[in-house]
Amino acid sequence: MPKYTDDLNRVLHKPWLIEFKRSCCPREKETGFLVDFHRDLLLLQSFDWNPFRCHGWTILRHDDVKSYRTWEEPADWPNPALKRLRIKPAAVPPLDLRTIAGAIRSAAKCAPLFTVYREKKYPDECWIGRKPRCRTGKLTFETISPMAEWDGDYTIELADITKIVIGDGYAAALALTAGN
Repeated sequence: MPKYTDDLNRVLHKPWLIEFKRSCCPREKETGFLVDFHRDLLLLQSFDWNPFRCHGWTILRHDDVKSYRTWEEPADWPNPALKRLRIKPAAVPPLDLRTIAGAIRSAAKCAPLFTVYREKKYPDECWIGRKPRCRTGKLTFETISPMAEWDGDYTIELADITKIVIGDGYAAALALTAGN
């Protein structure tokens, strides 16, 4: 379990935002409601400060977490706004957080497309796709282009995956406009 398990348990399922800085993306922060975690992975309902709303789900690796902060006190500035706007975590999708492979397979069952990131090797790129097949440390899946055209199968190392996203608006729009 991660060394900050006690803090995660305190925040889990609460209407408090948590923000992570990660070693693989030192300039970016991942913010959201912590809705689940396991030994190697954690699940956030993603939150965007502007337009101040939730959007999809993000799975992160504990090994990449460099630091984090929470807004736990009722007077902390986002909490009154979250309460007044009735923003809180939604029902958690049934995601398997025991392994990256399990997370991807279950993500594909919860949403039409999933997005994987390999930020240590390719910090400015992501791959969106469907139909995952995980074997011997590799993920093969059908990818889709930014023009909503199917590109065919792509294979990557599971160990290179630093983030998985499902349920976001961009992937939903691609899924709506792509052919079979």
